[in-house]
Amino acid sequence: MPASAVVSRSTSPEWFPAAMAGTVISALEGAELAAQVARSEEPLHVAGRHLARLLATYLPHG
Repeated sequence: MPASAVVSRSTSPEWFPAAMAGTVISALEGAELAAQVARSEEPLHVAGRHLARLLATYLPHG
């Protein structure tokens, strides 16, 4: 599949909620693992800040 088809498919409205949910869950699961290994909450805070910025880019500006 050409890259343009993958990008188009992954950004189409009907795919967006599932794709974004997968991104959020994956980031949080990775942060949880990193937090357990490091015995620190910092990876969770970092993931939260970055996810908040990512999600904010999709909010309507108005």
